[in-house]
Amino acid sequence: MNVAQRTALLDPRKKRLQTIRGILPSVPPGITEFEVLHHWTGPLPNIRTIRRDLKRGRERGMWTASGRGVPYQPQRYWVRVTA
Repeated sequence: MNVAQRTALLDPRKKRLQTIRGILPSVPPGITEFEVLHHWTGPLPNIRTIRRDLKRGRERGMWTASGRGVPYQPQRYWVRVTA
C-alpha cells in the first residue's frame, strides 16, 4: 500500500473521529455508542466502525469512557475538558 492509498484510508477515519468528538458531551456520564449513532448526521457508519473509532479515540486520549461494556453496564463516552 503506497502513501496515497494510506492517506485515502485515513481521511474518512479522521472525519469520523472529528464527528464523534463533536457529538460527545463534555461531562459524565457520557453517551453510548448507540447514542452516538442516534446523533450522527449524514450517512451512518456501521456500528462496528463506531466501536472501533470510539476505542481508538479513547486509547489516544481524545475522550474518556466508563462502564464495563456489557449489558446493563454499557461503555459511555465523553470528552474530558481541561481548564
